[in-house]
Amino acid sequence: LVFSKTKGTFTEIKSHGNDILTNQGGPMLHLWRAPHRNDDMWADESWNKFGLKKLTWTVTKASYKQKDDNNVEITAELEGKGRNGFAVTHKVKYEINGDGTIKADNDLSFTNEAIPLARVGVRLMLNKSYDQFDYFGRGPMENYIDRKRGFDVGWYKSTVKQQLTPYEKPMEAGNHEDVRWARVSNSTGSSLTVKKDTALLQVSALPYSDEEM
Repeated sequence: LVFSKTKGTFTEIKSHGNDILTNQGGPMLHLWRAPHRNDDMWADESWNKFGLKKLTWTVTKASYKQKDDNNVEITAELEGKGRNGFAVTHKVKYEINGDGTIKADNDLSFTNEAIPLARVGVRLMLNKSYDQFDYFGRGPMENYIDRKRGFDVGWYKSTVKQQLTPYEKPMEAGNHEDVRWARVSNSTGSSLTVKKDTALLQVSALPYSDEEM
């Protein structure tokens, strides 16, 4: 693991000698999505007005503490500035265990809570070789908080490419609700797994970023 004090996140995560992350690293707070058609009609204008797509990040605090021989704690505070007075403060604590487990605790505050955010979550930019995806949650098709009851909870797997719903208009897709765990892996068996702590997760794994879509 390599944690950057200037970026406030991990710039390198290796598994069995394989680089899991791209040089963009992660996890980083992400408040925007590639607009749906309904977003085009009302929300996307607000997202552009307040600069959700291109937040400028500054690390205001970063420190670490060796808790014992097998555990390190990293804390960081980041400020993301948008436009027209919008800003977000992201406080995060990572507890790193010698077995490779990383527990994350995130806390957010906003200068303007009336803005309809596109999403509230974190994303990791992964090496393209991690093209296999499996998870335990609702599937197999994409599902969202307002349309998920018709999708059974189970163990599903596919390629990352297959997670992209082929809409005529490229847009955010492939979300899965009520996820207990999710994993991306490559052809050598190297993998990265995320697991719920208390609340169930929303997870997607796509071959393109929101900006590319």
